[in-house]
Amino acid sequence: MSGSNNEKYNVLIDVERPRSSICDCPYAKDKRIICKHKVALYFSVFPEEAKTYLELVEENEKEHEEYKKQLYEKVERHIRSKMTKPELQASLTHMLDIAPEWVYDQFVRYYVD
Repeated sequence: MSGSNNEKYNVLIDVERPRSSICDCPYAKDKRIICKHKVALYFSVFPEEAKTYLELVEENEKEHEEYKKQLYEKVERHIRSKMTKPELQASLTHMLDIAPEWVYDQFVRYYVD
């Protein structure tokens, strides 16, 4: 197998025990981890497995997007129908306080004079 830097690596796949597979790349050498070279070789040898894996990833992405959409709608309904203005103000202040600095900076940039 060739790495992204065109180095040649020796890769041996143990289908029965994947963690026993071997690659002499710097990331995996002498470690019981699965590197990208092992995965690439496996999918090269078993292309149907690659197709099945890709379909599973796409299905999971669709499910996750649907979950995010439903969650967004639920939060929006809650904010509009159940929270008072003081509750909203307190929640926003708290969220900005615990958010990463870039979120706070972005809020100031867009909403504060």
